[in-house]
Amino acid sequence: MDLILWRHAQAEDLSMALGGIGVSMRDLDRSLTDKGWRQAKKAARWLDKRLEPSSRIFASPSIRTLQTARCLGRELEIVDILYQSSARQIRDWLQWPNLPSTTVVVGHQPAMGRLVSLILTGEEFPLAVETGAFYWLRWKEGREGGQQPVLLWAMSPGCLKKNHEGKKGWS
Repeated sequence: MDLILWRHAQAEDLSMALGGIGVSMRDLDRSLTDKGWRQAKKAARWLDKRLEPSSRIFASPSIRTLQTARCLGRELEIVDILYQSSARQIRDWLQWPNLPSTTVVVGHQPAMGRLVSLILTGEEFPLAVETGAFYWLRWKEGREGGQQPVLLWAMSPGCLKKNHEGKKGWS
């Protein structure tokens, strides 16, 4: 089955979220910025065209991941382990590669990047994932037999912008 690891779109900076009035905000309560909403909507439009109706959507309980995931307009499940857990903990919770259906996980850095590296290489290392970007992975038969992970798409919101001729990129 397929696994889509989607980092939440751009969110308010903790220090700027309340207009610098000296009141602290919980990290969980950070919302998307205007740019973040645009990023999330672009990625969601692209993803929604390609996801089966049976796809499962999971999101961390943070406001920014919920806002990102809700742009898909599909039912989603809030999962606490997706907030501040390690890549290995998330992989084990998912039971990768034994997914019952295509699964979208909307989460955070550094776990999303580390999970991509862990799945593709078997090793966990820091991998930068832009806000709003996603990695679409599949477990399939390899050339020399046996199963292996395959990267189908690595997409950032910038790849989904209209080009200078007005055509959408990567449609």
